[in-house]
Amino acid sequence: MPIRIRASLAALTALLCLPLAMPASATSAWPGDTPSLGGAIAAKVIGQQCAGVLASAEIGELDAFQTKATAELAQRPGSGNEDGKQFTERLVRMLTQSYSTKYRDPAACDARATAEARDMLQRVRNVMVGGKPVLPDPNDPTRVPDVGEAISAKITGEKCNGTLSVLQQAQIDLHIARTWVALAKGQADTDARAIMANYKSAETAIADGWRPIDCTAEARSKAATTAALISRADAAP
Repeated sequence: MPIRIRASLAALTALLCLPLAMPASATSAWPGDTPSLGGAIAAKVIGQQCAGVLASAEIGELDAFQTKATAELAQRPGSGNEDGKQFTERLVRMLTQSYSTKYRDPAACDARATAEARDMLQRVRNVMVGGKPVLPDPNDPTRVPDVGEAISAKITGEKCNGTLSVLQQAQIDLHIARTWVALAKGQADTDARAIMANYKSAETAIADGWRPIDCTAEARSKAATTAALISRADAAP
């Protein structure tokens, strides 16, 4: 495979693994207790377009988090090249445009939007203290894989015979489906469609460009690790 195409596949895979912005419910604005790049973008747009929700200095805090988060993503495997940078920027632009369109409507600037923005701002403040990494550690053995990791593992399992068992493949499919259900419940329909379309477009591009030589030991190991983390999460009480 030409080097240019191989670099693009690495960049697409990295794009899939960008943190997903996904509000969970009206009572818990975002899943878990850590910030995400997408969540920070949403909070920033809310602060810019919904009067009185965030002060200028608070929007600046979200900007600083976004800068640090994108810098950390650039250091991850598959991201540290011009293609990876372009695809990261593409997703950031897509999310910014999506949220800008949503909150351009004054009716969207409701109590829930305020809660989402202030919740994410507090999460950002919590992780920005002390100069530590702001995104989850990709090597944490107790984490639940992001939908992008699950999609990457799914493709590897489908393309590289013997990498995953039938059960592992089914568990990954279920994990992805549950993520889309949660996304559809927590986002406006147009937002959910835009995010899902972006991930599925990247998935198709990776699958279409895959070659047998891409079934490396590293790719197989990463898929197996993701499958094990998903299985562990499913088995947790």
